[in-house]
Amino acid sequence: MKAIGLEVAPAAGLEALARQGMQDARPVELIVVDMLRRAVLTGLLEAGQLLRQDELATNFGVSRMPVRVALRQLESEGLVRHLPRRGFVVATLTPQEIDEIYEIRALLEGHAMRLAVPQLAEDRLRRLERLLAAGKQQKDPLHLLEAREKFYRELYEAAGRTRLVRLIMQLRAEVAPYLLAQQMPASTESHAELLAICRRRDGHAAEEFMRTHLRRVAAMLRDLVTEDRKPKGGGGRTRPSTK
Repeated sequence: MKAIGLEVAPAAGLEALARQGMQDARPVELIVVDMLRRAVLTGLLEAGQLLRQDELATNFGVSRMPVRVALRQLESEGLVRHLPRRGFVVATLTPQEIDEIYEIRALLEGHAMRLAVPQLAEDRLRRLERLLAAGKQQKDPLHLLEAREKFYRELYEAAGRTRLVRLIMQLRAEVAPYLLAQQMPASTESHAELLAICRRRDGHAAEEFMRTHLRRVAAMLRDLVTEDRKPKGGGGRTRPSTK
């Protein structure tokens, strides 16, 4: 992640986000949660950045209470952390933590695939096809990420394991800012291959596909994060393709 350790929030960007968000008719607490989540996922609030509640409240044009509620919600999602004597900061992940998250994801998501895929009804398969098609139309990385998460939630919910799905989606959210920052969109071709496996209702093949896919992404993301944590010298580097 870039610019780790920033201490001041980019006020102009947050205020612009607030102008869009406050047009929503939902309760202010839900709006602030969504705005803060979007700010973290897009890198507007960067990894390691201190989140001062009074500044965020001013930028969003709300009181401190909905900001405090939003920060606690994002803490439960793994997107921010509360540090003693400092307060809330945007969460950072080490290469070792990325390995751990993907090891757990491989176990949980592989298990969810094995349970869900044989249970896929035709109407759910059609919804998955529509979600995949919608994702292909997205040009904005955040919208692509959101489409991808909807696809997997729809798929895993066929397993009928509410707690399992909740744990999976939380772990996926923890690495989402890194996937966006490292410019690692998912390949639509791999999702099409997965959907073909789903149409065959082959749970074991889906499980193996997902575990192999997650191992590959974990290795790529770990290498990129390791490189970003090195002291910067002259010259740049070329990112490997994630297609």
